[in-house]
Amino acid sequence: MATSIGIGGIPGILSIQPQHMLMFAVAMIFAIAIPLVLTFIVGKKKLKPEDLTDNTDISEKTESVSDNASAAEAITLDDDNFVSPMNGKVYKLSDIADEAFSSGAMGEGFAIELTDSIVTSPCDGEIIAAFPTKHAYGIETANGNEILIHIGMDTVELKGEGFESFVKVGDKVKKGDKIAKVDLEYVKNHGKSLVSPVVFTDGTKINLLKENTIIKNGEGKIIEIK
Repeated sequence: MATSIGIGGIPGILSIQPQHMLMFAVAMIFAIAIPLVLTFIVGKKKLKPEDLTDNTDISEKTESVSDNASAAEAITLDDDNFVSPMNGKVYKLSDIADEAFSSGAMGEGFAIELTDSIVTSPCDGEIIAAFPTKHAYGIETANGNEILIHIGMDTVELKGEGFESFVKVGDKVKKGDKIAKVDLEYVKNHGKSLVSPVVFTDGTKINLLKENTIIKNGEGKIIEIK
């Protein structure tokens, strides 16, 4: 019995009629104590190893994991497994004008000043991002490396004009597969830079091996993984 409605929990005792306050207090103790005890009991329950597996034989799972691990070890991005996605001059990220990239906030990598219209995949993987403006693409390799290719600076402002895309999210790509085509003159005529960051957004640390050099699309030995 209360003098008002809509007040719940412990503060609700202020609206309880005096002759019913003791009963209300007892009810509140039960309402708090029972969930507390049940939470403690259930929280102490630990999963058993069999709870974490399905009916597949453990040895089969172990063998599968080992096979996947071996495959991942074989796919490193050093040497020729990672190649240039475009023609142009290579720069350190710290040397480019866009602070989001040059500061390293997006990850380590490098930039290429694009001199040819074709942009290709630098490695085998899956397209995990393809911006509607066609100026940026994300690729994930089989062993978890994530690479962002951002074509030009501030090119998002072109809203897709001057770009042609050949991939969509979920597509599997091989090293050298065509990703996009860029109208270089259109981009330059609209005051946008063709310096294009290639960034490891998953936190991979790299050493840049070809700084301030002209490289060709498909050329390898650009980086080494730290």
